[in-house]
Amino acid sequence: MPAGYSFEYAESYLSDENLPQIAFSFPKQKAQFFSAEFFPFFYGMLSEGANREIQEKMLKIDGKDNFSLLVETAQTETIGAITVRDKL
Repeated sequence: MPAGYSFEYAESYLSDENLPQIAFSFPKQKAQFFSAEFFPFFYGMLSEGANREIQEKMLKIDGKDNFSLLVETAQTETIGAITVRDKL
């Protein structure tokens, strides 16, 4: 698989018809979503401004590494039914 980012719904989430898709850009489906660029949906979960700068310095994460910053700052503390983690 080429370098990039992927997203997929957990089977338990897909099987519950009462749970909505997480975003218009991620309709509920079994197939994995892939992008060479960081998904805008997840970019929106990152801190901005001074808070982001503090996180980057404290965690020693390059400001261009959005995914690592998201993994280290969000993990299970996100809005809705989202869990952020590196490869399974």
